[in-house]
Amino acid sequence: MARLHDLVEIQEPPRSRFAETEQDRAARLAAMWARAAEMFREPELFRQILDEIDEGVCFVGRADRVLFWNRAAEEISGYTGGEMVGRDFGDQMLHEWRRHGCERCAQGCPARAIAHGRTLRRASLFLRHKEGYAVAVRMRRSPLLDARGRVVGEVRLFRAACDGLACVDRLARLRETALVDRLTGFGSRRFAEGGLVEALARKEREGQDFAVLLADLDGLADVNWIRGQSAGDTALRVSSSSLAAALRRFDLLARWGDSAFAAIVEGLEPSALTCLAHRLSELVAWSRVCDEAGQFSVTLSVGGCHASSGDTVDSLMRRAEANLRQAKTEGRGLVCIS
Repeated sequence: MARLHDLVEIQEPPRSRFAETEQDRAARLAAMWARAAEMFREPELFRQILDEIDEGVCFVGRADRVLFWNRAAEEISGYTGGEMVGRDFGDQMLHEWRRHGCERCAQGCPARAIAHGRTLRRASLFLRHKEGYAVAVRMRRSPLLDARGRVVGEVRLFRAACDGLACVDRLARLRETALVDRLTGFGSRRFAEGGLVEALARKEREGQDFAVLLADLDGLADVNWIRGQSAGDTALRVSSSSLAAALRRFDLLARWGDSAFAAIVEGLEPSALTCLAHRLSELVAWSRVCDEAGQFSVTLSVGGCHASSGDTVDSLMRRAEANLRQAKTEGRGLVCIS
C-alpha cells in the first residue's frame, strides 16, 4: 500500500533547481500528480487523509444523500459516518435564519440552496446536533466531478462558526461555585445579576448601551408532568445550547428561573434586538429534544428592553419581565421588545 511519505518524496525538487529545464519541470509535476492520483484511488489512504483534516468534510451525491462523512464532521455534528451515509444532509440538519423568519423552501435560503445544488458557495448556517440543539457553522461547497467533468455531487466543508460565549471561559473557572447553573452549565441567576451590575456601571461610565432579553420555555411544567422531570431537564439543556449558538462571543447567557434564561447583549439597535429575539425563539423551536419516548420540541417566548439612564437591576428586569408576560399572554413562541 502507498504511504503518506511517498507523496512527500515525489514533491522534493532536484538538487539543482536552477539547472532544471521547463520540460523537466513539467515532466516532474506530471509525475507528481499522476502519483497523487494513484494514491487517492486507495480508499483507506484517502479516508486517512480526510480524517486528519480539522474541518468537517461531507460528500453528497446528486440525490442529496451523504456518501462520506469524516471524523471532524462526526465531532461537530455528533453523528457517526455510519449514521450519516445515505441520509439527506440538507433538509433535516441545516437551517438558515432570515430577518423575517425562515421559509426553508424559499429560493433565497442558503440551506436549501446547498441541499439542492444551486450556485451559492458559502453560507452561515445552523446545524442540528445529534442531541437536538443548534450549532452555528460556516459552510463551503464545491461540485464533485467525474472523469468527464460532469457534476455527480458536491463536496461540503464546514466548521463551527465561533468558539462560544465569552462567559464560558469564566464559567470553566467557576464550575464549583454558585455562579454556575449545574443543569445547563451556563450562568446562574447570581451570575446574571453580576453581569447586569457591570453592564449598568459601564453604561454610566462610558455610555455603552446594552439590552437584556428574558426568554422562557413555554409549557415546561406540562413537559415535566407528561414526560417526566428528566425530559424537562433535557429540554432545558438543549434549549440553552441553541441559545448560545445564536449569541455572539461577548454576550452573556444565564439561567434566570426554573424555565427562563437571561441574555445580556451590547451594541444592538432596537430593530437588531428584535431580530435577535426572533432568532432565539426560532432556533429553540427548530431544535429537537430526545428522550425514551422519542423526539419532541418546545417553544420559547421572549421579552426584552434596552437599559435606560438611572436603571437598576430591578427596574431593568421588571420591564423585561413585563414584556415577557405580554408575549406569553398573546400566545406561544412570540416576542415582545420595548
